[in-house]
Amino acid sequence: MDGGKNAAGQTLEAFLAAYDPGRYERPSVTVDVALFTLLPEDPVRLGVLLIKRSDHPFIGMWALPGGFIHMDEDLEESAYRELREETGVEDVTLNEFGVFGAPDRDPRTRVITVAYFGLVPMGELKPSAGDDAADARLFSIRAFVERGKDADRAMLALQNGGTYLRALLRTQQAQKGRVTQERTRIVDGGQLASDHALILGKALDRLRSMPPEDAVEPMLPPVFTKSLYEKACAAVYEEEPL
Repeated sequence: MDGGKNAAGQTLEAFLAAYDPGRYERPSVTVDVALFTLLPEDPVRLGVLLIKRSDHPFIGMWALPGGFIHMDEDLEESAYRELREETGVEDVTLNEFGVFGAPDRDPRTRVITVAYFGLVPMGELKPSAGDDAADARLFSIRAFVERGKDADRAMLALQNGGTYLRALLRTQQAQKGRVTQERTRIVDGGQLASDHALILGKALDRLRSMPPEDAVEPMLPPVFTKSLYEKACAAVYEEEPL
């Protein structure tokens, strides 16, 4: 415990007694989860879990599972709880990979979200919609990329049966002195809610930055063939031209 005094001569106890929590505006905090698996299609596809929102804002749009944190739980606990409440999915391992806080990402108020991703073996992810989710489905996801001199464009193409979703992202690099800064923005979010096209794109980048033993093998069954392994690697790592 802090035992010193500040410039006003206050101990920590005195400082806290006089502190006004409303002195600064406080943003809300949420968690969102990008959960990947392999879909046993021909060829094998990378899949991601999405929910369909049943209420405002973004009613009727598809989103990553997530929601507001509770004041008495840490961020990771919130992510597991929201995933369970909205999709019924449990017994997965989640890892934090990014924070997204554009001022206009949610029309209700300033909302900052902490994003998590997880990997589930093929055939084991069986979501069921709950809480404020009207539906919960596994979508195949493919990335079509166009590399440019000044910027890259990527289209995320998602499909579940006759439901097709598209989102277009643009990534640009800028040199600031000795530092190269990279900024990705949404050109067209399609039917993906809020900035979830951006979050999903970043989650896919994170997955592809991992070696196969960490990115592919956790999504394979306990026993798999060399052919299945190669198809799974192609589903995760191969880029298709835009």
